Amino acid sequence: AMQTVARADVITVTIGGNDLMQALYEYLAQRYHACYPAASPTGENMQQALMGGDMTKVTFALGEISGFSTSQEEQEALGQFTDNLIQVVTEIQTVNPQVHLVVANQYNPYRYLLQEFTKYPPLATAAQDIEEALEDGVSALNTAIATVGAQMGYSVADVYTAFEQAQENPCNAAVSVFAKVNLVFHPNAYGHSLIAQVVGAATNPQRWGSGEQARMVSGTTTAVVQPQKKDGDWRWSIPVCGAGLAFLAILVWRRSARNQTP
Repeated sequence: AMQTVARADVITVTIGGNDLMQALYEYLAQRYHACYPAASPTGENMQQALMGGDMTKVTFALGEISGFSTSQEEQEALGQFTDNLIQVVTEIQTVNPQVHLVVANQYNPYRYLLQEFTKYPPLATAAQDIEEALEDGVSALNTAIATVGAQMGYSVADVYTAFEQAQENPCNAAVSVFAKVNLVFHPNAYGHSLIAQVVGAATNPQRWGSGEQARMVSGTTTAVVQPQKKDGDWRWSIPVCGAGLAFLAILVWRRSARNQTP
């Protein structure tokens, strides 16, 4: 992996989202235990229940999430995230001092829930609490990403703004039939195409500034949508690494020989 990093012209990093969400699950688990002392769920238990659509746990989470932004769990996660980010960037720049390093900031996966919750009046207030709690956490993550970037010299891909300005829901989180809440926070196919466009613009502004865009798609998928490769242009490879709570995705773009066949 380090040899790949050392040869890279461009590296992009996505980090922090899992740290924030894990802190949220730990907070909700502690709150659940405080309300129901006989139950002692872990953060992982709470995550599985929420992602699995356990409406008892979802309803509980909706009532408790407003306190997350001032919780000890969030503050500790933010401090650990900053340390992790500095360590990751330092290691990359040590191995490859000349690399063009781009760090993607984080999106709020539940903003569009608010629009859907307005269809169900009993959920409208809870939706506002969700948005505000996650917005505070995401804002703190993105402030750290911007601050460390200014100090360490990497570029920031503004995924947050792209999702804020999205024309449709870019994430899988939604309200389904009978007001069942889906809290899965990963991007859908449309969200992935937005990320591809923002990261492409940050890594190769000359090409994307000329009007080339990622293909915009709809639906649910985990595949990243990429521009079609042209002969003699950028070749993309995507090794993916996970370290603890942090998710690190490295996109290595290397210039193909002009006469080399793909």
